[in-house]
Amino acid sequence: MNKDFPQNPPSWRNDTVLPLPPKVNANAWAVDAACSGNPGPMEYRCIDLQTGQQVFHYGPIHGTNNIGEFLAIVGPSGCGKSTVTSVFSAHGVPLADADQISREILLPGSPLLPVLAQRFGADILYADGSLNRRLLADRAFATPEGKAALDGLTHPEIVRRIRAAKQAAQDAGAPLFVLDGAVIVGTAAQAECDRLCVVTAPFETSVARIVARDGISAEMAVRRLNAQTPEQSLTAQADYTLRNDAGLEALQAAAARLCERLQAEGGVTAAL
Repeated sequence: MNKDFPQNPPSWRNDTVLPLPPKVNANAWAVDAACSGNPGPMEYRCIDLQTGQQVFHYGPIHGTNNIGEFLAIVGPSGCGKSTVTSVFSAHGVPLADADQISREILLPGSPLLPVLAQRFGADILYADGSLNRRLLADRAFATPEGKAALDGLTHPEIVRRIRAAKQAAQDAGAPLFVLDGAVIVGTAAQAECDRLCVVTAPFETSVARIVARDGISAEMAVRRLNAQTPEQSLTAQADYTLRNDAGLEALQAAAARLCERLQAEGGVTAAL
């Protein structure tokens, strides 16, 4: 029982607003209340939206508050995340792609572009105002300071869009919502997730996939991977780990088992 609530709560009528615990952001909690009689005590529960756990309960609950859970699916570039998220999508799970969002916020006309040009050089923008993404990535990933600067400029808008997608899934009553992205752990986006699923692959395999997918040199692919969160740091925080070292079908089967398990549990927001 949460100590911030009274041990012997009084009876509330149906026009009473249940107070939240002190020093708690109201956006982090969900309260489900129903009147059990006329008159009668208020029956309620309070749920921590970050963990999905009920932290206080007085009286029986006749209704439910389906808040949904948020799973983040993460892993280095080229590890096979897209295969895993495709499986979740095929199971009807709503998804948000952090990498896609990060591209969308840099489309022509974005207010972020002139800010990035000031930090990384005016020549990262073409004459028509569009972004030379390869040049920006080359400069940003060249040093830890460059990467930190890029993250500081782009992450706030990425998180805002993730929250909007998460809210839409919750409003639709989805029991599970997935965020897919190469760079989630260690950023503000991680705080949006209830659980973390890490996809791993042999380093050489990831390099080869990035080269084939993005048309860049192996040296650039290695630099990109080395600039991301080390695999050991990811797996140390993981609730689930999917190892992509036994072929496509094995990865798909493992992803399907995890998805079906989480859907059965309900109420998870996860990062993949």
